[in-house]
Amino acid sequence: MDATVLATRAIAAIEAGRLEITPGAARLLRAMGRVAPNLMLGQLVRMTKARTD
Repeated sequence: MDATVLATRAIAAIEAGRLEITPGAARLLRAMGRVAPNLMLGQLVRMTKARTD
C-alpha cells in the first residue's frame, strides 16, 4: 500500500474516532487470528524461522 494512501486512511480513521486501525493485509491477519488462532500462530512461527535460518 502506498504511504500516501495509508496516511490518508489512518487520519480519516482517527478523525472518525476508531480505536484500532488495520491497514491493508493487517485486516486479514486480524480476522484470521479470530477465526483460526492456532493456524495463524503456526504460520507466524514458520515465517519467523524461515527468516532467521
